[in-house]
Amino acid sequence: MKNLSIHKVIAALFLFVSLSVATSCGDDDAPVPGGNGEVYDDYEGLTVGVVEEGEEGLVSFAPGTSFGVFVFADITSYAVANANAHLVVRDETASRAGLSLAGGAGICGYSPYNENWSEINVAGDLPFGIAADQRADSVLLANDLMIAPLAAIADGKATLRFSRVMARVNIRITDKTGKYDLNDVEVCLPSRSSGVMVNLLSGNARTVAGMEMDINACVFGNGTDVVEADAVLPPDTVEAGSTLFTFSVGGNTFSYIVSGDEVWESGKRYTYSLELAETGLTFVGSQVDGWESGNEDTEIVASEADAL
Repeated sequence: MKNLSIHKVIAALFLFVSLSVATSCGDDDAPVPGGNGEVYDDYEGLTVGVVEEGEEGLVSFAPGTSFGVFVFADITSYAVANANAHLVVRDETASRAGLSLAGGAGICGYSPYNENWSEINVAGDLPFGIAADQRADSVLLANDLMIAPLAAIADGKATLRFSRVMARVNIRITDKTGKYDLNDVEVCLPSRSSGVMVNLLSGNARTVAGMEMDINACVFGNGTDVVEADAVLPPDTVEAGSTLFTFSVGGNTFSYIVSGDEVWESGKRYTYSLELAETGLTFVGSQVDGWESGNEDTEIVASEADAL
């Protein structure tokens, strides 16, 4: 996507599956032939993009992003004409497509592509689980589930508007004491929700109650006195008195405990800033933005927390 940070995200089933990446070849203007599940990177008539908070219109996918679509011959019975066609974005605009929509009545989609969804009941709810170990950038990328609900096909053309299902949690810690080396710090979010049920036709998603794991965040941009970490998780409420994250450094373990409920919503980035002071870990503040940082409509979140 344009303005993409080092974290470009997307995900898998309750049993985490690997993202398959396809490459294009041949004549740039020739559609790739095939049937259900085959890879297309030149698909005439289909426009795709992401609905991002704070952005007007659709935001483009990053080149190489893969997604699956279901084309319906009829949108009353949901008779499938092409199931789980594998599409790959090859340029920044992502407005060209080659999978023919002629004769189709409707289309829906999701990203990242999952070959295991070729035989699904597309009208039913599907389980999707994030990976617990998100320390690798590629794994973090594989947790960003996006859904484009059913859209009409008119005159062989359609637009798929993808929305993010997950929330993004960003943690920033600065050492003000000069006593610690934060280069090798690992950040853990304990007992967090890890699964959702999604419906491709409606785009609806709900977090699965009682499905929890300890999530190891992806650490980046860290140095001797600063560390920053990201995790992608289902929408959730972190209840007052719960530990949001922990990390260890210099033989000490520090925790961030929220004193009020923290509500994480789909498609939003929640940033928590803290400092290591002589008295321990000190809460500085938090804010909520669109998925990519730097949106002008940043909303300051009133939140108090206990840091230990």
